[in-house]
Amino acid sequence: MIRAGRWLGAALLVALLSGCSSFGLVYNRLDTLVHLEVGRYIDLAPAQRADFDLRFAELWRWHRKTQLKLYADDLREVAEIAALPVAAGEVEALTARVRTHVVQLANQTFDGFASGVAALNDAQVDDLLAELAARNAKERKKALKLDDDQWRAKRAKESIERLDDWAGSVTPEQRQRIREWAAGLERKLPPADASALQPLRELLAGRGEPGFRDRLARLFIDPELAPEDQAELEAERAARSAMLADLSALATDAQRRHLQKRLLEIARELDGLAARPV
Repeated sequence: MIRAGRWLGAALLVALLSGCSSFGLVYNRLDTLVHLEVGRYIDLAPAQRADFDLRFAELWRWHRKTQLKLYADDLREVAEIAALPVAAGEVEALTARVRTHVVQLANQTFDGFASGVAALNDAQVDDLLAELAARNAKERKKALKLDDDQWRAKRAKESIERLDDWAGSVTPEQRQRIREWAAGLERKLPPADASALQPLRELLAGRGEPGFRDRLARLFIDPELAPEDQAELEAERAARSAMLADLSALATDAQRRHLQKRLLEIARELDGLAARPV
């Protein structure tokens, strides 16, 4: 249930980050995909499943009716901006707008699902935490197969491939700029124990207490960070914005046209999805 809202946002992110040409196919199958994802963490009783279905349907209708048009408008604006080099400040402003959409979706999700999360029994909470711990351990084991330099090279390769998909042939100068950005990344491995889950464990222990919805939202939307962690996060965002601005400055006319075409295609598809009856 906690992850339900992430799937709505993930559908758009898949389209934007991977260049998925079948966004509508993914979006229209979200109910099935969400059930599969939630089922990996929690075994819902029939009454809980019915409540989940109802709340997800309401969230999905709200998202289709009110949010997709906003996303399409943003993509058209980005397409217009992309005709010329984009400054780092403009990248940061666009990123902040995306975060605003994500926060709005998350808040709507918590409004609908917090009561369902609060109604989980102890066995379901234990299963959820155990599965999350197992997933973290699996991710750590996978991550440890690469040393830091290999990890940075992998990040650079993935970013180059993504740029190639979105903008066409990547120039040598752009490849080098991406590698420079990746070389400055600080790697964070998943923890070796379940300590990262302790805030969630404590939160779920008090799921029957007043104010649970707001505490749940704070944990996932705006978690409290230590000053040094906040500074590190802001530095990472600034470095990413600077890199994207440099890539924009290095873009060829053909790349700009290719990017604009892709953005406008997705915007039209979002408009079509938004126009469907809800």
